[in-house]
Amino acid sequence: MSKRKAEVRKLLEELKIAIDDRDDELILITMNTETYENREGENIMKILITPGKSSHVVETIMVIVPFCYILAPNMNTSALHEFFLVQNFSYPLVKFSYDAQDGEIQARVDLAVGNKPMEKEQLAYALAALHNTMENIHDTVVALIAQKPSFKDSEQRKAENIVDRALSSSKESIENSDEDDDFWI
Repeated sequence: MSKRKAEVRKLLEELKIAIDDRDDELILITMNTETYENREGENIMKILITPGKSSHVVETIMVIVPFCYILAPNMNTSALHEFFLVQNFSYPLVKFSYDAQDGEIQARVDLAVGNKPMEKEQLAYALAALHNTMENIHDTVVALIAQKPSFKDSEQRKAENIVDRALSSSKESIENSDEDDDFWI
């Protein structure tokens, strides 16, 4: 077990949050929710905690709600993308990304910890920010998912082609980086 993982485990224990270990670097926890429902229809939010991109200057810890939503072609994806874009500006700590290959929408908080020990308050704040954000937006996201596109199929395809081209050009620019394949909305 890495030193950073041991440190995060200790902080989670101090916060009285149960841990489900997956491997040497990932930590999985769950939080109960009132409004947010995961894709299984449960009022549970699964959260991954893992080391982020590190350099000799900054080490980060990523706190992630993976697959918080999954977008499908028959959804009003334009409205959903616009909504998540606005959320990225409304919630400065929580950022949403979209993976065009599998439709995953992911919520994430990046904690810059450097080479210093992480503080319990940092982790608690990140978890609270994710929890509160998902609780606040869930009803709106569900309503947008239920909303069918209001324009013709041909116009929908044109809009999707524009998004696909934008995603493709974005991916080309980061192809050589060690970032994941998510497209940050």
